[in-house]
Amino acid sequence: MKFLSKKRSTFGVELTPLIDIVFLLVIFFVVTSKIQSNQYIDLELPETDNFNQGSVIYDQTIYLYADNRVAISNKTLNISNIEEILNHIQQIYSTNEVLILAVEKRVFFENVVKIMDGLENLGFINIKLQTYTHE
Repeated sequence: MKFLSKKRSTFGVELTPLIDIVFLLVIFFVVTSKIQSNQYIDLELPETDNFNQGSVIYDQTIYLYADNRVAISNKTLNISNIEEILNHIQQIYSTNEVLILAVEKRVFFENVVKIMDGLENLGFINIKLQTYTHE
């Protein structure tokens, strides 16, 4: 015959179901959260009010537009043809003189870096940046 014991049973909380619920919530929020599709840095190029464009005139100017066009001495090329752009620059511009890279404000920074890296590889050491807004 079994007698009732006067021992109290201890009450405990099971942690396994609690951990399962927490992981399910984490998975739910990870799956339903919006993953940002653009992986680029929104870079605002600086503006200046005291830049007097007419004070110094340079004839070696390269214009870089937001629609991936590059204008070099009245010739317009696409940024995808970077080798052709650099060959054209090397033919008409001197590496000892100042070269102005005029960049429109909405140009992707990647395109500016492509052009500057190419100019550096060609031997241009005196490059000045100019930013503007194209109408």
